[in-house]
Amino acid sequence: MKKIIFTIAVMLSINANSQMLGLERFKRSEGNMKYILFDKLEDAINVYKSIIVDNGFYIGDVDAELNNDEEVVLAYTMLNKKDACMFFIANRPSGGYVLEVHTIRNNKKVEVRDSKKKDGGVYTYYFDPTE
Repeated sequence: MKKIIFTIAVMLSINANSQMLGLERFKRSEGNMKYILFDKLEDAINVYKSIIVDNGFYIGDVDAELNNDEEVVLAYTMLNKKDACMFFIANRPSGGYVLEVHTIRNNKKVEVRDSKKKDGGVYTYYFDPTE
């Protein structure tokens, strides 16, 4: 019985961390970042789109051109009342793709993720509440 109550409490606390629907699909996490690994880009994009649509955004909002010159191939930000979620689909060094969601406070500018470019440079993705 104690295990059941503990499990329910953990599940509720995970869901309380963000108002986003669909984040329960992310089984792995590191700090404020949850991620899913994929072998195919199409699979990563399909999960990404379904989460965005489940949260009330239009499918047209998620259709964007893929970046071909950097590690991150797709990035999108969703604002909630108390937080923001930044989604990234990126190439993995070992092959395949990773879909990441970074949950951050929506009240200050934050450096979220670096992305290596093909020319050797680095592009940094920020969340800025004033933009």
